[in-house]
Amino acid sequence: MRWLVLLLCGCGGSAGVSSVQMALGTASGLDPSEVKSVEVLVLGGDHATCDRALLPASPLDDPELMVLRHALFAVDGSAKHLGGVPAGQHLVFYAEAYKTPDGQRPYIGRGCAEGELTAGASEGVSITLTAAAN
Repeated sequence: MRWLVLLLCGCGGSAGVSSVQMALGTASGLDPSEVKSVEVLVLGGDHATCDRALLPASPLDDPELMVLRHALFAVDGSAKHLGGVPAGQHLVFYAEAYKTPDGQRPYIGRGCAEGELTAGASEGVSITLTAAAN
């Protein structure tokens, strides 16, 4: 299993944001050498859960899931940053893996994790990406 570490940080010292280190691992038939980019969505809303985010082909198809932050990261060994992640509320961290550095679809794997971040703290989130059923 190979891990891709993404650093999501709340920059600017605001009390409502947090710093997070996110580790993405691969399992269930997904070859880590094939993963060239990863899209991360930080989702919120009253109905935000991993079960709900993984139900449709994309959580973007669900109007009740709010995208709070998002980014596409090339897997190149460097640390990645996503600022302004909200703290003090339930969050869903959804990720999709792609064979190309530019995130060209279709995705080859995806995964999800849930949690609540503490304002001003540095915390960890781990997501295991599983192979997409084709």
